[in-house]
Amino acid sequence: MEIVFVVQPSDQIFHELEQAIVAYSSDLLCLRIKDTGEAAQIIKKFLNDSFEEEEVEKYFSGDKPDSFKIRLFVLDVESIAHLDVGIFEKMQKMLLNTPLGDEENPPGFLLTDSTPEDVEMKKFLSPYIRNLIVTPFDPMTLKGFIKAAFDGNAPISTDLYTHKCSVEIEMLKSVHIKRLTELGFRTLSKREIAVGRKAKYLGKVFGDPPNHFVFAQCYTNRPQENGLFESSFSFFGVSQDHLNAIRKDILQASDSYEMAFDKASSSKAQSILAVVCTDDGLVSNATQYISERYDSVKVVHVSSMEEYEKVKSNGDLDGWMLFESVLSEDSELHKVYEEVSADKRKKLFISSSGFVNSFEKMQALDGFDDHFFYPLDRFYFIRKLRQAFPEWKIKEGQDFGRKCREGDFEIDTALPIEIHSVSEIHLAFHYYREIRIGDVRRFRFQLPDDPKQEITLQGVCNYNNKISEGKVDCEFILYGLKELDLRFIRQWMIKTNATKDN
Repeated sequence: MEIVFVVQPSDQIFHELEQAIVAYSSDLLCLRIKDTGEAAQIIKKFLNDSFEEEEVEKYFSGDKPDSFKIRLFVLDVESIAHLDVGIFEKMQKMLLNTPLGDEENPPGFLLTDSTPEDVEMKKFLSPYIRNLIVTPFDPMTLKGFIKAAFDGNAPISTDLYTHKCSVEIEMLKSVHIKRLTELGFRTLSKREIAVGRKAKYLGKVFGDPPNHFVFAQCYTNRPQENGLFESSFSFFGVSQDHLNAIRKDILQASDSYEMAFDKASSSKAQSILAVVCTDDGLVSNATQYISERYDSVKVVHVSSMEEYEKVKSNGDLDGWMLFESVLSEDSELHKVYEEVSADKRKKLFISSSGFVNSFEKMQALDGFDDHFFYPLDRFYFIRKLRQAFPEWKIKEGQDFGRKCREGDFEIDTALPIEIHSVSEIHLAFHYYREIRIGDVRRFRFQLPDDPKQEITLQGVCNYNNKISEGKVDCEFILYGLKELDLRFIRQWMIKTNATKDN
């Protein structure tokens, strides 16, 4: 016989749980107990074969089985609020060392709660906890979550509608911010970030939805004594609205201050920046801002292929600045873009067509070190140049730093993933590597016809299947879903299906 222990003070909720459990398998015995302490006593008595007659009647209706396995604990969150999450691992390992545990179907834990907004969800995220189901239950998803809890780390099999699709959403991961500046931020992480890697970051510090995100690239890593890495990131292609929001956040912080730039070991007697642009007026602003602060920096305006051929082999050239106008098919300089993108010198891009707001835009500018939005923000522009060209000589009396504040908050990094199936209890997608079973990720969904309508859901990795080298099918069980979440998922499936049909 297989047993499920249930700690649930509500008669109605217990009855709904019992129905769903027995519907999964009529061979399961559902034992209602007052707390985990009572479960421990039952386990002890069974191992010692020391049940009293009235206990046999109470728990087994007078017919105690010769043997049983414990499959699941369904626990009300309030009953375990005092426990550390590590206890679940210990309980499972202890049971597996007795006749009551089964290695192929190890005992798991399922939580229920009526007020998930009051629960610190992170506290109950563990590979040993199958899920947190919110009451009042949705009957269909309850059956799905119960089945998934019993099936364990196996492919999701559900009677619920599963939406087959090929839709891009974002997988989120928390990033701890150590310092925020006008130009970027510093993080602490467990691993070293590849220098030059660009990624998307979301947070209220960057503004209001739907544009509360920026792209940034890593430019340095510093190992720390505690085994962590301090990584520095530089904003890439941010808008004026982003800069305004970031500056507001910094200036409102009680610990904001002016942070000096690191002094360059040496400065060049003569520096050259080639500006490739067909419009004299656009170049004049950039030239003026540079000449106001920097000494001995020569800006060479390249407006023809003849001028480009002359300047590209100049050994004193520090870098390139390309304006978006060169991308026009009508521009004589159109073919310069690909050549400059591959140049090993610093490369800057300036556009007037909006900030970098998609992975496609970011990837199209992958060969560039920075991107600016026109009209140029004078203060941001000259400070970013200082970051890009630390060897440039500053004019006497014109030195400057950048505003910053020390941080102790989190933002999210967002990675685009293409999901191939989703239901009200799970989602699946192909990924370049396995994700550890029990690892938690958050997923950002947006309605296709209204990106302002979005929701972020938590999921726990339940299953991996390696398809080929660099391609793994990953399945996640959605965790702690509320009624609002379920309504959004249903609406999202309907609208993505309608979009696909159109």
